Amino acid sequence: MKVIFLDIDGVLNSNDTLQKIHYHQKFTGISPKCAELDEDNISTLNKLIKLTNAKIVLHSSWRYGYSKGDGAILTAFREMNLHIDDIVSIKIPNKEEAISAYIKTHPNISHYVILDDYPMFPSHESSFIEITADHGLTESYFPQILKELDV
Repeated sequence: MKVIFLDIDGVLNSNDTLQKIHYHQKFTGISPKCAELDEDNISTLNKLIKLTNAKIVLHSSWRYGYSKGDGAILTAFREMNLHIDDIVSIKIPNKEEAISAYIKTHPNISHYVILDDYPMFPSHESSFIEITADHGLTESYFPQILKELDV
């Protein structure tokens, strides 16, 4: 099984997202349907999933709301066609430790990649891909991600 450990802030939203929201609101007076997620970044993730057939495991702090069935988060994901397969433990606050525990309890993981905008994964350094918060997830990361997932 191939897994993408996914962060949200800085990966599926970015500085570009804030500019798009500001522009949209300024000229239409209407907020976008989900101001916290970027449609372009989600579209890129969905292309990546189709290419790799990887499962999405949320390691973002958004996992706390997701695990509690937070309607706003679940609705945002649904509206943006974002399917989350699983989350790392909410009982382990440290992302690196939570990912390590997840991998340990899922021996069928053959390849994985960690997408995050903050480098805090020294024990998973070779599988970590730092996404810049300026633009979030773009296709420019595909070669590195595909290599890590052995595609």
